[in-house]
Amino acid sequence: MSEPILEIRGLNKHFGPTYANKNIDFALNKGEIRGLIGENGSGKSTLISQIAGIHTPDSGEMLVNGREYRPQSALEAYDQKISMVLQ
Repeated sequence: MSEPILEIRGLNKHFGPTYANKNIDFALNKGEIRGLIGENGSGKSTLISQIAGIHTPDSGEMLVNGREYRPQSALEAYDQKISMVLQ
């Protein structure tokens, strides 16, 4: 099994007292295609927005190709070849 190209460990994001993401762990290996599904309000968009640099995580870590990844903007994420395509 190969090393993940994207790895998320213990990612958290809250807005006031409401947690949008709580202790999210996720790994994506090269060549995989994943779907993210859930009810409205379950935190899907917040998670993708953190990966794409739109929201900054409150805690936890993201790794791209084994290196720390903490984009401060969508442009920084884009520089790492990460972006978000909306429906």
